[in-house]
Amino acid sequence: MAPLPDGSEAVTGPVTASDGRPGPWYRQIDWSSTFWTIFLLIPLSFVIREDMPLSYKVVGVTGLLGFTCAYTWAVSTMPLWLDLPEGAGVVDQLRPAAGRLALLAGIAAASAPGLNGWYTSSYLPYFCAIVLFATTLRTGLIISGCLILLTDLGILLLAPEAGVTWAAMGFSLSSIIVMLSRFGADASARREAEGRELAAAAEREEIGRDVHDLLGHSLTVLTLKAEVAHRLVRRDPEAAEHELAEIVELSRSALADVRATVTRLRVPDLAGQLEASRTAFAAADIAAALIAIVRRHTPDQLAECAGIYHYCGSPYASWFEFAETIFAEAAAQGVLAKIPTVKPIATADYPTPAKRPADSRLDCGKIRTVFGIGPCDWHSALSDLRPYL
Repeated sequence: MAPLPDGSEAVTGPVTASDGRPGPWYRQIDWSSTFWTIFLLIPLSFVIREDMPLSYKVVGVTGLLGFTCAYTWAVSTMPLWLDLPEGAGVVDQLRPAAGRLALLAGIAAASAPGLNGWYTSSYLPYFCAIVLFATTLRTGLIISGCLILLTDLGILLLAPEAGVTWAAMGFSLSSIIVMLSRFGADASARREAEGRELAAAAEREEIGRDVHDLLGHSLTVLTLKAEVAHRLVRRDPEAAEHELAEIVELSRSALADVRATVTRLRVPDLAGQLEASRTAFAAADIAAALIAIVRRHTPDQLAECAGIYHYCGSPYASWFEFAETIFAEAAAQGVLAKIPTVKPIATADYPTPAKRPADSRLDCGKIRTVFGIGPCDWHSALSDLRPYL
């Protein structure tokens, strides 16, 4: 949103095309805010009507046009108070708008000769609008109130002519309307924040109910089948094995349902999903290798073979090849609608504090020789990606 001299507000921010490139220059402008510079026609009419040298008229008209352009740029690009970090001081609040205010102040001062000096008060609502919508409510009200008070006192004491006084009072009233609108904008922002919090709470409650229903039903069935299997394990091993197989299937189904429900709470993150997939693959393969080693050897044999062993997937692959294969499989399995573009980088360009070796492949010959465990084919782990999501 951007401030408007009449007290309303509008959404601002650069307009971009669908491919991410900036849109046409005229779409970058916050026209709804710029519209209110129409009130600068009041001092413009004074410049045209007033009996003054032509050079002064040129200065006045040029200054008003320059101020209009500068204000348009300022409100179209200015960060709002909503973007301020929590607990920001007055200086930090004003820093983003300081350059814009300085530019506008310079133009206003330069145009003063053509506006009979005191008619520069016509710029007051625009300065107040920028200050109010760039800072917190308290800071904006204090600074804007001081600007209005000093402007009015200066005119009343130093230029008490009726025409100038009434014009200044009109511009001060416009500034007060902007101040009131800031209250409305703040209340609107609070309502939106509360609405988002309520929506998030409602979604959490809905997901909680879904998880409760899923787990309640699944755990009840699993408990019953586990009791049946326990009773049949000696009397009818085949029937018990059948029940245990159903328990495994029900557990997997329940886990998939819970993951699908909880996924609604998470924001997809490509790097995170890739790392999670890699970790899941590696953990499962290492666990299978360890179980095979323990089953094939006695404790004494294992003690004799103690040492450091390398174990990894095969064939060797770079992160780039690993990511490309995952995305291709995900697209083939309907997990991804579109394959992301992956760009390879050299090892030296990898963003880590420590220097990475040019060749980081693990030698798995020792574990193969001692335990007869060969590298696993990591491609096979990609046959069904859904359990890892």
